[in-house]
Amino acid sequence: MQTFTKQPAIFISHGAPWDVQNKDHVTHKFLRQLGNNLVKPSAIIIISGHDESEGSHFIVSSNPYPHIVHDYHPPFSFEYNTIGDPKLAETVQKLLNASGLECRADVHRGMDHGAWTILSSMFPAGDIPVVTLSMASDYDAEKHIQMGSALQPIRNENILIIGSGQTTHNLYYLMQTYRSSVSSIPEWSSGFANWLSGLAISPSQQRNKELAQWEQHPFARMAHPTPDHFVPFLVVAGASIGNATVKNEVYTYAMAAHCYIFN
Repeated sequence: MQTFTKQPAIFISHGAPWDVQNKDHVTHKFLRQLGNNLVKPSAIIIISGHDESEGSHFIVSSNPYPHIVHDYHPPFSFEYNTIGDPKLAETVQKLLNASGLECRADVHRGMDHGAWTILSSMFPAGDIPVVTLSMASDYDAEKHIQMGSALQPIRNENILIIGSGQTTHNLYYLMQTYRSSVSSIPEWSSGFANWLSGLAISPSQQRNKELAQWEQHPFARMAHPTPDHFVPFLVVAGASIGNATVKNEVYTYAMAAHCYIFN
């Protein structure tokens, strides 16, 4: 009988492409080591904060050769060749639909920079099949936690689930800080990150209950003026019944860029 390794579910703050691809940058070094420390997965499902549907449904990529989407400005020249897994995409679609969540397959879908920056650093050989899974554009918290829960069993088949976003992500503040050379970490960024790290090591039932109401946190709207970079964390948390290990607790231009590994 074939046995499989149970892979973790991981939330990663993906950062900017030029930082991640700089082999001397702390983020690239961390991701490379993270990839080295994992048992090689049979496939990867990645949910990016830059990938959403145009409705309340989800979209899974059934593209056998997912291409890079050059969606970053200014343009960033980079290539990462990998393969897809249409059969896994079909399994994902069936799991979500069986859970009452509408999921559609798209054979033409590629990988945005929230996916390829992380994957090319963790697994530079590009020899692990990758399936991208979008958020729903309504950003409904409970629904995305439910999506993660529906994917829980697939981790037992040596399939790695990655959520790519940012612990805190306020681009307006980032630009203001950059222009004014302010270097201190604001209370709303550290406060939200500390709250999230506390939840990550809490029992899953309590964690998911609080995450479903995350927008009520006093720093929520400063930490995430738009929910897109936080929603992948909800999916990863939903895909986990255990606690997380918090890694790479760094701040980049006042933005928290932590990593949460749910085993």
